[in-house]
Amino acid sequence: MKVAVFGSTGETDQSIVSALLDSPEISELIALIRPSSLEKKGEAALRDRGVKITAADPTVAHTQIVPILTGIGFVICCVPPHVFDE
Repeated sequence: MKVAVFGSTGETDQSIVSALLDSPEISELIALIRPSSLEKKGEAALRDRGVKITAADPTVAHTQIVPILTGIGFVICCVPPHVFDE
């Protein structure tokens, strides 16, 4: 099963990512990272662990997000609530 995680570079998020990577049921793990955060250290660490990195902003219109999420079984959102107020 494919799983995507929004906000996968934070401390709590890393615990979730680690658990998902350890699960034999997960065939692909995708980190959905805001374009402005693509060059941060956390992104490189995720890639090194086999996580697919995809640029996606959870605050944009759903019509821009739906194509990115097509074919994904579950989406986990670890984005803090204040991000949606920006």
